[in-house]
Amino acid sequence: MAPSKAKTARAPPTSSKCQPTARRGAKPATPKPRARPQCRKCHDGPAHYRTECPIHSRSGKAKLLEQQAEENVDQPASSPPGPPPSFQPSSPPPQTWDPITPTRPSRVPTSSSKYLLQRAGEAAPPVTPAAVIDPALMEPPPPDNNDAASDNDDAASSPEAELRLVGEITPRPASRSPRKKVIPGEFGYVQNVCDGLKVYKLARKHKPPEVAESRDLATRNFKRRVKTILESCDDVAINTGACIFLGAYHPMQKSDKIWMYASPKLISKATDFAKETSKNFNSTMRSLADGKRLEVQELQERIDAEQNRADEAEARNAELENNYERLKAQLATLKATPQVE
Repeated sequence: MAPSKAKTARAPPTSSKCQPTARRGAKPATPKPRARPQCRKCHDGPAHYRTECPIHSRSGKAKLLEQQAEENVDQPASSPPGPPPSFQPSSPPPQTWDPITPTRPSRVPTSSSKYLLQRAGEAAPPVTPAAVIDPALMEPPPPDNNDAASDNDDAASSPEAELRLVGEITPRPASRSPRKKVIPGEFGYVQNVCDGLKVYKLARKHKPPEVAESRDLATRNFKRRVKTILESCDDVAINTGACIFLGAYHPMQKSDKIWMYASPKLISKATDFAKETSKNFNSTMRSLADGKRLEVQELQERIDAEQNRADEAEARNAELENNYERLKAQLATLKATPQVE
């Protein structure tokens, strides 16, 4: 028998092509930490985080004021500030200074703190500092006391006074912007609109319609639109409970119909006023209708009189024409007759 070949285990491929690779778009095992957002409004100063910006965030402004208050309150013993007018130290300070020209505190805000304070005074609304200010600093110095004036100058130059001045100089933003007046467009105003006894300018939102060409078209449009207006008034009165009174009459219509509407709220709250207004409007429109009727009657009488005059003139002209023809015939007869010598 032929010797059997021994089976050997194959080693795994070591080529880089067979190594598993990460698929495109697969999420990493450990998420990368996101960078904190920076303030986008700081262009001419040092960069700050958005939530810690001492100029454009409330928390940053409050933190800045607290830091400045802590720096100003926790002063070292080697350089104490000038005492206020109402405070007398029990023991002399370790260092001496000239009472006429008091020295400033040795610990002052850094350049970046000054920049932030300046920007906070320009952009931030007034914020009450956390430091406790002596009430004596608020009192004005007496005009005749030189020592008190020098002490007040020293107190005004203290960091607490600087914080107070920053809060006082900060301009307060306007609470409300002035309302813009309504400027009408090319369509102008609605005519004869009043707010009580004052004229109210109501701007038109569309072009006014043209005048009706005939009497029939005008009365037909009035009858159709006045019904729509009455229905709209009733809808508004039911929906809002408003007091509405409407009266309409067209002097050129064939009928003497007078349209009136009073809302339920107006009738319940002012019954006498609604009745009196309806009576007055009805009587006024009736008088207009009677005046129109009288005017039409007078105009018809004038037309009839002019027609009679025209008929009489026409009859007279016919009579004159007949006389002319008769005389003309007689003249022709006389010319045809021979003359006797």
